Amino acid sequence: MNKPSALWFRLKLQLPLLLRLGLLLLLVLVLALGAVFALRGCSFAVETVTSGGRLLEGADPQDSYLAFGEKLLRFDGQRLTCYNRNAEELWQYQAADGDGFVLSASDTRAALFSGSKLILLDERGNAVYNGVLEGTIAQVRCGLQSTAVELEGSEQLLVLDRNGAQQDAIDLSGASLIDFGFYSNNDLLWTLLINVSGLAPSSRLDIYQPGKELVSSYKSDTQLYYKPLFYQDDVYIVGTEALDLVAGKSTGSQSIFGWQYAGSAVSGGGMAVALTLRDEGETPSMTRIFRGGSFSDMHLPAGCFYLLLGEEGLYAVGSQTLYRMPFDGGSMESYAFRYTVSQVLCSFSGYMALATTDGQVYLVKLP
Repeated sequence: MNKPSALWFRLKLQLPLLLRLGLLLLLVLVLALGAVFALRGCSFAVETVTSGGRLLEGADPQDSYLAFGEKLLRFDGQRLTCYNRNAEELWQYQAADGDGFVLSASDTRAALFSGSKLILLDERGNAVYNGVLEGTIAQVRCGLQSTAVELEGSEQLLVLDRNGAQQDAIDLSGASLIDFGFYSNNDLLWTLLINVSGLAPSSRLDIYQPGKELVSSYKSDTQLYYKPLFYQDDVYIVGTEALDLVAGKSTGSQSIFGWQYAGSAVSGGGMAVALTLRDEGETPSMTRIFRGGSFSDMHLPAGCFYLLLGEEGLYAVGSQTLYRMPFDGGSMESYAFRYTVSQVLCSFSGYMALATTDGQVYLVKLP
């Protein structure tokens, strides 16, 4: 009969200790994973549509709300507050005494203006410029670093650098400025103009590199342009009669007679554009989507008052329900709100700021 080895006796003596240590380590691991999942559950579950989202404490639906990259700006007329996607306050900026300040913002810059007073803020809420211009400010648009300013009664559009110094003055003589902004949220400036001096009105989209030159210009004598869209090298212009692709991989024109612009987003490596019928008012029954060079129609549930294009589908908001309709023809999904929605105040980076009928503001994550 073979005798047990010394190694076997040592293992036999240490087995209970090793087993206890293994069970203890397993328990610690399970508790740690449980804590992680609990925290994630709190972080993500609370902000969903069906769970109600996150309440913006002290927010009023009458305040101004703008996207700020992946953040949200709220301005109550005196105080500008920046929030992250968890509805947590990141910073505040107190405007000077007085009423009438208006907010404008890009992904990285914010501007407050009133009368001739202009304040420019960086993404951390620091005032990089606080001064007075020579004239009353009508509109302001922010870019990546530059800011464009329209002054009332002026035939020039001022372009300021990141510190507020004048970088350029765009000549607008002979035409009326309809809109302006920055190309794809960078510092290429575009202006949309209408000329009524000829036999028939004409529209023109000009693109500038401030301080250097006019980069390109697109004109139409057959319709009035009112919304330019940009994606990489592609330039789309929405008009009263047609959607024109005037630059990029291909050019052409698609008739949209009877339809009006309702939103756009980057989808499938290109631009997607949503249109609604002009005569249907604020609760359209259908939308026409231009995507990948062709149109498709989507019928909307009754009572939808806000449309938002995502990368993979269309979102439609009603007072009680959020609907999601995939571009690929999949089944429509519906998500019930826990309150009655009266208004969509802002949308950004997969989130919406919603106003409720009882005067609350919630930040929700889109499904």
